Amino acid sequence: MDVLAALWVAVPVVVLAHAAACDLRIREVPDWHWAVIGVIGPVLCLLSVQGLSVCVLLGSVMLAACMLSERLDGFRAVLVIAAAVVLMSVPALTEDSGWVRYAGLSALAMYLLFYAMYLTGLLRGGADAKCLMSLALAFPVYPVSDPLPLLWVVDQPESLVANLSMSVMVVSLALSLSSVFYVLCVNLRQGYRGRRMLTAFPMDVGRARTAFVWPVERVADGEKVPSRDYDSRERILDEMEAAGIERVMVTPMIPFVLPVAVSFAVVVVLGSPMAPLLSV
Repeated sequence: MDVLAALWVAVPVVVLAHAAACDLRIREVPDWHWAVIGVIGPVLCLLSVQGLSVCVLLGSVMLAACMLSERLDGFRAVLVIAAAVVLMSVPALTEDSGWVRYAGLSALAMYLLFYAMYLTGLLRGGADAKCLMSLALAFPVYPVSDPLPLLWVVDQPESLVANLSMSVMVVSLALSLSSVFYVLCVNLRQGYRGRRMLTAFPMDVGRARTAFVWPVERVADGEKVPSRDYDSRERILDEMEAAGIERVMVTPMIPFVLPVAVSFAVVVVLGSPMAPLLSV
């Protein structure tokens, strides 16, 4: 593996390790992590991948700015994203550089997919979405450089589908399923038997204020009803106490950046677990 390719992989490894530590400790990750991956990553990618267009770099930087800057919202955000779409589409429409000319479209598709997952609640935390979105920008193509990956080598142009960010998401979701075992153990210890015993467990309202948990219930007409309003945690708990409710069903705040960091190392070293499926 040459120096540039090694840096292309090593920078996100270091940044993700620090981000995972922040997520574990305080369940918050400063945006500078995603700025480093989302800006430096595309630069190293351009220097490492032969035939990659500078338009992909420019579009990636614009999308990273839109993701991280609070000033780019509303109509201005639409303009920036539209400009990025044009830039990242240019190589596919005007160049003849093989499969690499579609790399920008692959990165763009993954960026928009992760953003849509955040908007629909499939990715709960902003840091989780930004983490995957920045990886999509940094790795529009799979980092293949001898001797890596060791196991599941991603052929071209299949790597535009089984790209690094998609592979990281798949492995991360599989690792996150370990939380089901944790929730089940808590419920068995507390003697709770219910239809949500694999996803949530009961906790005192007062304790829920200081624990790393999300309430999955709220008060409506004096009764507890299911809730997915994760942005109103304190208000929901206040309403519970005001209604005289002492126990609330909660689900743990999963530090998703940690499985992402582990998954990144796995898919870089071993390769994409999606590769065997695409080679059939």
